[in-house]
Amino acid sequence: MKKLNTYLNYILILFFTISCSNDDSYDVNSSNLTSVELKLLIPEDEKTYEIENLEVYFKEINSGIETKIESNSLLIKIDLNSGNYKISVQGSIKKENNLIKLTGIQESVLISGTHQIITLQLLKSIISNNDLLIEEIYYTGSKNSLTGIPYFGDRYFKIFNNSDQIVYADGLLLAESEFTTNDKKDYSPDIMNHAFAVGGVIILPGKGKEYPIQPGTSIIIAESANNHKSINSNYINLSFANFEMYNPYDDETVDNPLVPNTEFLFNSVSIDKKGVRSYIIARLPSTVSKEKFLTDYRYHYTYSEWGYPMEGDAMSIPNDWIIDAVNLSNGKDPDWILTSSSLDNGWTTCSLHEGDESRYGKSVKRKPIDSQPITKLKDTNNSKDDFEAVTPSLKNE
Repeated sequence: MKKLNTYLNYILILFFTISCSNDDSYDVNSSNLTSVELKLLIPEDEKTYEIENLEVYFKEINSGIETKIESNSLLIKIDLNSGNYKISVQGSIKKENNLIKLTGIQESVLISGTHQIITLQLLKSIISNNDLLIEEIYYTGSKNSLTGIPYFGDRYFKIFNNSDQIVYADGLLLAESEFTTNDKKDYSPDIMNHAFAVGGVIILPGKGKEYPIQPGTSIIIAESANNHKSINSNYINLSFANFEMYNPYDDETVDNPLVPNTEFLFNSVSIDKKGVRSYIIARLPSTVSKEKFLTDYRYHYTYSEWGYPMEGDAMSIPNDWIIDAVNLSNGKDPDWILTSSSLDNGWTTCSLHEGDESRYGKSVKRKPIDSQPITKLKDTNNSKDDFEAVTPSLKNE
């Protein structure tokens, strides 16, 4: 009997120990909550107008858990678990009879302690329904129907006239980001709120009115403007492209003499097959020549890699030159987007994850919207909403 009592006492002690341990664990989790005050700052020239429809997203990067708050106040209060957060905001200002869209993003915000105050500058989103848009980017390549080996020679951009009037492609800039969306570093100086850091820029030929784009129609800018379908039926015929990004220093490309070549303004542009870069279209102001751009808009930056100081050189394109921008990711929520949120507040992809085999033979394409009599494409300056992964539009041409 003594042994039985001793055994029962041991079981009771163990039960209470586990119960206390669980209570302690709950207390620890409760103490991990941080009282957060998010102060949203709006542009100085819009402070007298009424805020409408603010949506604030707090996404904990490690867990993927996202919390959404809807508010009309510039002060957001919320209790969050400690962690590393991405904070994004979208909303609008009611100004007379118009709505001005506001956006903002802050990456990698470490939230900890009992109370934390965070400020986030909102920017006016640049939306134009009277100019060109990046309609489609085919970057994934296709697999050879016989060997299963991926082929990347038939990649292209499609640029769309989203206006009701003729727009000329002459002198249009197309540029790719210097950095990648899957590798965030603290590049200094940070120019994102006023410019886009580019690693390559091409410019379309023409002296002003040589290459008209009719309303509701597109032009094709091909990496290699040849009939790739003649190699394999899975590939795309680009022999009818409007422009070719021919690189005379690349032995693997063949120039199509019937298609006008683009000019390398700064380095070359190669459509990234991993889909982790960002792309913009822009125009040089009439006061900025190509020579002046190359002289006055250089961007020298520094950063740290594994504790060692590093540096690099690129070009910067001011945000107010930019007509449209698209951020790409390799399937997961990117480490960061490479444009100001005023240009693109999201990202798009053909992949479910980095190694997704189903991405081949897909492009990201802007969604159409109901409109008459001319086709229009969706443009909210959020690529996650505006684009979808589809079979390339030129696949059966």
